[in-house]
Amino acid sequence: MLDHLSLGVRNLDHAKRFYEAMFAPLGYRCLRANETELAFGTDANWA
Repeated sequence: MLDHLSLGVRNLDHAKRFYEAMFAPLGYRCLRANETELAFGTDANWA
């Protein structure tokens, strides 16, 4: 189990599409997005 992980990417928009597709089967979604970061998880772990 991971608590959090940070990865650097060149294109945040492409990364968002990739991770949305990769995490969807696990029930994760993008909970926060801004110009420098994305945060994925479930509503249950976003307290």
